[in-house]
Amino acid sequence: LNAHLRPLGLMFAPDVSTSDRATIGGMIGNNSAGARSLRFGKTVDHVEAVEVILADGTEARFQPVSEAELSSLCSRTDRLGTIYSTVREAVARHREEIAARFPRILRRVSGYNLDEFVPGLPIRPDGWPDEPWAFNLARLIVGSEGQLGIGASGDEVLAPTAVANATTGAALVFADLEAGAAHT
Repeated sequence: LNAHLRPLGLMFAPDVSTSDRATIGGMIGNNSAGARSLRFGKTVDHVEAVEVILADGTEARFQPVSEAELSSLCSRTDRLGTIYSTVREAVARHREEIAARFPRILRRVSGYNLDEFVPGLPIRPDGWPDEPWAFNLARLIVGSEGQLGIGASGDEVLAPTAVANATTGAALVFADLEAGAAHT
């Protein structure tokens, strides 16, 4: 993907080491991070919407919804209404536990992203240009490894390559493990 985007001055920021063979679907399923994730985020930070097929065959598009849209979705009596209301109620019921117990690490890619549903939690790198918070079940699908639905497509947010290329790194080399440990 990034090879095709480079001439346009864009990139998909989660730059995984397997990028020459990784798929967007796999990256969404695993919430892949990559070498630049501390600065540019994980896959969940770059997926705006997903289209999935649920276990019962229901097709769904999960994307940011307003409070009014969320209330309307939760009042539905079908499968999607049940999903929206269950997630909203579970997060509301366990909000304090989510806020207190979810690890405050930027590369946490395992488990369901319930912290994405508690506005104000510091889940992005410092200075991240986060949009206004919105309830978005796509953020729950990312990292669920296909347990919540099979991905059909997704809308990704791209970054300009000039920003990504501005990062620098350093490798420190020591004679042996003891010498390296002595300098930490």
